Amino acid sequence: AAAAGNDPQARSAAQSQLDQATEANFPQHITGLTTLICDESAPLPIRQVASITLKNCLYSKNEAQQDVLDERWLAVDAGLRNSVKTALFPLLTSPHLEVRSGVAQAVAQIGLVEIPQEQWPDLIDALVKGIQEAQQNAGARVSLLQCLGYICEEIDPAHAESKSSDVLTAIVQAMRKEEPEAEVRVRASEVLANALRFARSNMEKENERNYIMQIIAEGIQAEDEDMRKASYSCLCSVAEEYYDLLGEYIPHLWGMSLNTIMNDDEEVGIAAFEFWSNVASEEGERAMEMNDAQPSLNFISAILKDIVSVTLTMLTRQDDDNDEEEGWGISHAAGRCLQLSSEAVGEVIVEHVRQFIQDNIKGDDWHQREAAALCLGSILVDDSEPSDNMIHFLKEAVIPLSQLLKDNDVRVRDTTMWTLGRIVEVAPAALSEHATQVCEAFVNGLQQEPRVAAHAAWALHNVAQLMQLEEFREVIKYITQIVQNLLSASDRGDAHMKNLRNSCYEAVAYFIQCANEDAIALIEGLFEGFISRLQHAVVMVVQNQSDRDHQFQIQEQLCNIIQTAVYKVRPEVVARNADLIMELVVQVLQGRNGEIAEEALLCGGAVASALGSDFGKYVERFVPFVLKGLEEVRSGDVVAVAVGVTSEMFNAKAGMNEAILSEVCKRLASALQSIDLWREVKGAIFTTFGDIAMAVEGSFMQYVQPLFSIMENAARSSLEEVEKDEDTVAYLNNLRTGIFEGISGMLQGLRTLEPFRK
Repeated sequence: AAAAGNDPQARSAAQSQLDQATEANFPQHITGLTTLICDESAPLPIRQVASITLKNCLYSKNEAQQDVLDERWLAVDAGLRNSVKTALFPLLTSPHLEVRSGVAQAVAQIGLVEIPQEQWPDLIDALVKGIQEAQQNAGARVSLLQCLGYICEEIDPAHAESKSSDVLTAIVQAMRKEEPEAEVRVRASEVLANALRFARSNMEKENERNYIMQIIAEGIQAEDEDMRKASYSCLCSVAEEYYDLLGEYIPHLWGMSLNTIMNDDEEVGIAAFEFWSNVASEEGERAMEMNDAQPSLNFISAILKDIVSVTLTMLTRQDDDNDEEEGWGISHAAGRCLQLSSEAVGEVIVEHVRQFIQDNIKGDDWHQREAAALCLGSILVDDSEPSDNMIHFLKEAVIPLSQLLKDNDVRVRDTTMWTLGRIVEVAPAALSEHATQVCEAFVNGLQQEPRVAAHAAWALHNVAQLMQLEEFREVIKYITQIVQNLLSASDRGDAHMKNLRNSCYEAVAYFIQCANEDAIALIEGLFEGFISRLQHAVVMVVQNQSDRDHQFQIQEQLCNIIQTAVYKVRPEVVARNADLIMELVVQVLQGRNGEIAEEALLCGGAVASALGSDFGKYVERFVPFVLKGLEEVRSGDVVAVAVGVTSEMFNAKAGMNEAILSEVCKRLASALQSIDLWREVKGAIFTTFGDIAMAVEGSFMQYVQPLFSIMENAARSSLEEVEKDEDTVAYLNNLRTGIFEGISGMLQGLRTLEPFRK
C-alpha cells in the first residue's frame, strides 16, 4: 500500500522492502505479486502497483543488468513461470483499467525475456487472436494492443519477423476507418509505428505495402486528432525503415501533409513536419556518407521550392501568447524541417530563402524579424565547409542581425543571438571583419534576459575555439574581460533560469581549454580568482535542498574550471596554490553524504599530474575518495572518472605505498568482475593496470597471475561476442586495446626483475 501512496518517504521505504524481498527469495516474491495482482478483493491501485513491480523485477535500462535479470527469471522453475503467465494473461481483458494497464506491461516484459528463448512462443499469436476476437470489448482490445505495442517496440526484429503478417493483419484491421472505437484505432496505429521494424517482407510486397499506406492515409484524414497524429507517426517509421520504397507515394503524401500543415490543428501540423524532417534527415545522412549502395533519392530536392515555401510561411506562425520559449510549436517544427532540408540539399537552399530573409529581417512585425533570424540560423549546415558565396551572403547579414540584438522583443533578440552563435560555429569567416564588435555584442547579451544571456554564453563558447585562427587572434587580449563577464553573469539572481549559470561556466572552461601560448599569462592571472570562488561555494549558506543542489552545481562547475586551468598554467603556479586547491577538493568530496563528486576527483587528478611526486602529501586524504569511486560500479560515470584519476596518481609516482596499491588493485579487479560495471569502462581498467605496473615496477609482480586470468577471460569473450552494431564494435576495439596496453605496461614495469631481464 505504501508503494502506491503519495508519501515519497513511505514509497521509498516500501520500494526498499520490495527490493529486499526480490533478492531474498525471488520465486516466492513473484508468486506473492502474482497472487496480489489476481486478488479481486484487493484495491485497484495496489493491484496496479504489484503489476508494475513484477515488470520491474524483469527490467533494467542497463544492458548488462538486463542480462542478469533475464537469467534470474529463466532460472525460475518452468512450472512456476507458466503459472504466472497463465494467471496474468486473462487479466488483459479485466473490466478494470488499472489492472489491464499494469498487466499489459508485466506480460510484455515477460514476453521480451522469454520469446527470444522460445519459452513463450505463442504469446504474440495469443495477443493477435485476442485483439481479433474481442470485438465487443474496446477496453480489452486497447490493453491487448498496448501489450503487443510494448513488445514490438523493444523486441529484436529477428524474433518477430515470422509473426509480421499476423501482427500486421490484426493491427491494420483495428486501424480501419470502419472501426467504431477511436481509441482502438489510435492504439493500433501506435503499434504499427513500432511493428514496421520487422515487417520488411510485407513492405517489399507492393500489394501489401499499398494497403498499409492506404490505411495510414485514411488515418491522416480521420476526425480524431490523436488518430491523425498517430498516423503521421507511422509515416515517420516508414521514412526511417523503408525510405527506398517511398518514391511512388511522395506526390500524394506531400499533398496530404501540405493540407495538414496549412489547415489542421497545430499538433497534427507538427506531426506532418516531423515526417518530412525524417525524410530530409535520411537524405542528409546519405549525402554525407556518399554510399553508392544507398544513394539519396532526392525527394526533398524534387519538392524543394514547395517545401521551403510552406516552411517559411510557418516560420511566421509563432505563438503570440508565448514569450517564454516554452513548448514546441509549428514554427519550431518548420525551423527544424528547414534545417534538415538544408543538410539534404546543401547551399542550393540559399536562393530559395534569400528574398524571405531580406524582406523580413527589418519587418515591422516581430514575427517577421524573428522568422528571418531563425531561417538564417537554420540553413547553416554543421560539418560542411561554406562556399565563398555563402560567406558573402552571411557577411551581408551580420550587420542587420547585430541590429536585431537591440530589438524591443525578447523573442527576436533570443533567436538572433542563437543565429549569430551558429554563424560563429559553422561559418566564422563571415564574422572576420566584425569579430571584435560581435564579441562585444555577445558580452553585452550576458546582461539581457536569461534566455538571451544563455545563448550569448553559448555563442562566446563557440568564439573560444576560434582563437587559433589568425583573423580572430585579436580576441585573445579580451579573454580576461570575457571570462569576468561570464562569471558575473553566473552570479545573477536569475542565473538558474534557462541553464544560464551552467552555460557561463562551460564557456569559461572552454576558453581556458582553447587558450594558446599567447593566452597562458591571462589564464594565470585569473587562476586564483577561480579558487577563491570555489572557497565561497564551499562555505555558502544552505537552508534547504534547493540551496544544496545549487551549491553542488556551482562546486562541480568550478572544480571543472580549475581542473581545466591546472592543465594549462605552469606547474609552479599550481604548486603555489596546491594546498588550498586540495583542501577545497577534499571539502567538496566530504560534503556529498557518501556521493562522489566526479569533477572534484578530476580536479585532484589534474593536480597530481601537475605536481608529480610532490602530490604525495595529499594522498592520505584524497585516495579514500578515489577508492570509493572505484566501488561505484553501478554508476558508470563515477567509476570511469575514478579509474582515470587512479592512472594519473600512479603516473605521478606520488607516494602510492603498498597498502594503497593493494586496495586499488583489489577494487579494480572487483570492478572488472562485477555484472554491474559499464562495459565501456573495462578497457580503461586494463590500461590503468598497465600504468600502475609501470609506476610500481617489481611491486606489481604479485598481481600478475590473477590479473592475467581476468585478461584471458576478457580476451576470449571479446573474440566470441558478435559485432552486431557500431556500439559493440567500438566496445570490443576499446576492450582489446585496453588489454594490449595493460600487458604492454606490465611488461615494461616488470622488465627490471631477474626473470624478465633474461
